[in-house]
Amino acid sequence: MEGGQRSCALSNELGTCYGVESCDPAQGWSGCTALTPEAELCDGLDNDCNGFIDDALAVGEPCS
Repeated sequence: MEGGQRSCALSNELGTCYGVESCDPAQGWSGCTALTPEAELCDGLDNDCNGFIDDALAVGEPCS
């Protein structure tokens, strides 16, 4: 269905991030908006897509 959307995911050893992709009649399903899971950084984002922000830092490690 042209313009339709469905869920999609990108996974690696760090986690799974979810997004959506759109239907293009000429190309099929494409354009997944999911981010690629990355190692957690102190940046206010959920880099590994586990639902927690800046959670994989060592206990007592400052994050600002």
